[in-house]
Amino acid sequence: MSKATIYRRWPSREGLIIDAWRSINVRSKEPPDTGHLRTDLYALCDEYATSFDGSLLNQLPQMIAAVNQSPALGEMFARFVDEQMQPLYTIYERARDRGQMRADVDVHLAPTLLAGSIFFSLLFRGVLLSPEDLRRNTDYILEGLLVDDT
Repeated sequence: MSKATIYRRWPSREGLIIDAWRSINVRSKEPPDTGHLRTDLYALCDEYATSFDGSLLNQLPQMIAAVNQSPALGEMFARFVDEQMQPLYTIYERARDRGQMRADVDVHLAPTLLAGSIFFSLLFRGVLLSPEDLRRNTDYILEGLLVDDT
């Protein structure tokens, strides 16, 4: 691909970077809907755990460093992260609508607890969490959110 072709497709460096990051996204279908928050999260975590490869471990630190160098990229990255979080938001919104969570749970803040555990492990330990660890983290988080886990 020539430089001119690249600039026609991506008029800015930031657009190219965001599209490259989007290519890392391993999800292409709707989030699971099993009828219960816990099993929806288990299914999503299992999918993520089996779909990630080492490229995310290598890319994430560079992504964060690049964002700190460019305010425009920072804004685009915030939208990118929100896109990536959408499956979790959807799962939590469905659970709220089914009455499975306490009424005071923020369905856009609560999902960051699980995502945060994933990215903490990636950034500070250099490790992808196993499906078992993801399920255990999910259980810890849900203890404070669910109305009744029956």
